[in-house]
Amino acid sequence: MERLNQENPDLKTQLERSHQEQSQLREQLLQLTQSHADAQAQIAQLLAQVQEGVQFQAEIAKLKAQLAETQNQLYILQQDHALLQSELDRAYFDLKRVQARSESGSTSSQELQSFATVSSFSTPKFETKELSFQAIVIDAQGQQIDNQTKTANYYQEDLGDGIKLDMIAIPAGTFMMGSHPKEEKREEAESPLHQVTLKAFYLSRVTVTQMQWRAVAELPQVERSLNPQPATPKTNNHPIECVSWYDAVEFCARLAKSTGRPYRLPTEAEWEYACRAGTQTPFHFGETIRADLANYDANHIYANGPQGIYREGTTPVGSFEVANNFGLYDMHGNVWEWCADCWHDNYQGAPIDGRAWDFGGDARLRLLRGGSWDFNPGYCRSSQRARYAADLRYFNISFRIACDLF
Repeated sequence: MERLNQENPDLKTQLERSHQEQSQLREQLLQLTQSHADAQAQIAQLLAQVQEGVQFQAEIAKLKAQLAETQNQLYILQQDHALLQSELDRAYFDLKRVQARSESGSTSSQELQSFATVSSFSTPKFETKELSFQAIVIDAQGQQIDNQTKTANYYQEDLGDGIKLDMIAIPAGTFMMGSHPKEEKREEAESPLHQVTLKAFYLSRVTVTQMQWRAVAELPQVERSLNPQPATPKTNNHPIECVSWYDAVEFCARLAKSTGRPYRLPTEAEWEYACRAGTQTPFHFGETIRADLANYDANHIYANGPQGIYREGTTPVGSFEVANNFGLYDMHGNVWEWCADCWHDNYQGAPIDGRAWDFGGDARLRLLRGGSWDFNPGYCRSSQRARYAADLRYFNISFRIACDLF
């Protein structure tokens, strides 16, 4: 072999190289074997961690479910507390108010009326009729996408001399009051979005007209005098205007005393529920508004809606001949409408049963809804809230009336 190696030096070199390569391969094999063992150990560890993670995720899901249930129970308790507090505050407020009036010897029939129940009225019988009307839906560009003929039940209050006042039956129901955080032109006063459940009631088909106002202004005074012709220009079928909140309350009191029916201003919740009529869009028409559907400053647009005519004044009630799903007209624009509630900066602690929130806020300011002929369309949205001093009168403020079931 030694001779062979001497005679073949290249073979010797190859053998030595092969030995070295074998040694290197053995080392690599040992390293790979060790790496394989380490990898198996890591895999086993990861599998254990995954199993722990699955169990951990299950625990998290369980805790989330428990948290959701707790939050739901907390929300219910908060609403119950708010409702109870509302009842206590209102009872205390009414008691103090009547006590103060009683001590001064000037308790008004308007204030005592807050304690009256429907049964205290000797309500005369009336005939229910069926009203047929058109209700349309438009898309975000203002294009009509639906037009349906619908019906609603109503009765007519006879004010004398052939003057009638139509009262639409509004069904009981539940709705989300306020605006969605992404609704264009929304204001913080419209939050938080909250659920309200209301009983059935009646609401006037249109705002009170000048002709209807004059008829009721001639009825016996209850608490305060009324100007029979406060609006300018003076017509029959335009909405009454330039009436204060107190004037509107007096109107309801006179009509209630004369007819035996519990007339009053609608609550803010009733107004929005009636305006939406089952919708949750900014307007009961849909995502926008058009000048041929309502009276507002149509030099301005809402969302992707079109511009239109700016009429610079009120229009006769019901003149657009398009109602919402309940059969109510002119809920957007024309004139602002008084509601019973006093002003609160938002809905924190608001009643959830549709009653008037007439305590705990600023009683000098009363709620206005609906927008008017001289305001931009954003102010005419279903959820828009405004306020005005209760004792002041303005040329774009009017009201419609409500009545409890009887």
